[in-house]
Amino acid sequence: LDHLADEFRTSGWSVKKLIRQLMLTRAYQLSSDVSEANYRADPDNVFLWQASKRRLEAEVLRDTVLYLAGWLDERPLRSQTYQVGDTPLGGRRGGLVEAFNFNVRYRSVYLPILRDHLPESLSLFDFAEPSMIVGQRSDTVVPAQALFLMNSEFVEKNSARFGAWLHRTEPAAREQVRLAYEWLLARPPTGEESRKSQVFLTRYAALRKREGASSAAAAEESVAALAQALFGSAEFRYLN
Repeated sequence: LDHLADEFRTSGWSVKKLIRQLMLTRAYQLSSDVSEANYRADPDNVFLWQASKRRLEAEVLRDTVLYLAGWLDERPLRSQTYQVGDTPLGGRRGGLVEAFNFNVRYRSVYLPILRDHLPESLSLFDFAEPSMIVGQRSDTVVPAQALFLMNSEFVEKNSARFGAWLHRTEPAAREQVRLAYEWLLARPPTGEESRKSQVFLTRYAALRKREGASSAAAAEESVAALAQALFGSAEFRYLN
């Protein structure tokens, strides 16, 4: 820390250079792999022998869902005046007045932040309160977060988009499961996970066909349901 402080001072108090120095440190570049010996000596990771797991920020979580669905638009959102209910809010004079739908494709950093009208995909995951100064965000784990990932229209639609892409890309159930885990959880499934996921795909597709869906639609919807289950997992919400 003394070395970093000296570097910060000699760099003319450049925050950009300080961030670069921090990112090049050994501690910053550690993986989250577990060492049994280190865990016994320091179970709380006080001495930084591994990277601690951390939850994805609200913006990152939303953008990741959109990206995996192939629906993320990385272009900046143009300046507009937005209307919520009957009252025009925000934006620049002369801009287009429209009812703003937070289920848009833009990155979260480009969304207008309107007090009392935060999108649910941000407000539930400890987004900074826009009506006050927030030096550090809260880090809560509450049932509403899991319920949002299980039941929200936002996750359902993007799971369907991901499922449609995966069904077109790979028709074999085993490969669908492998790709779903690799894309959504950044790791291959274990043997048990692969087996259970394939059983799930078969049973879900059979259920949808009994309800009147075509074979193609049932197969695609089963992959979308698997994707939604992975989106809702605790592992998806945390960065290892």
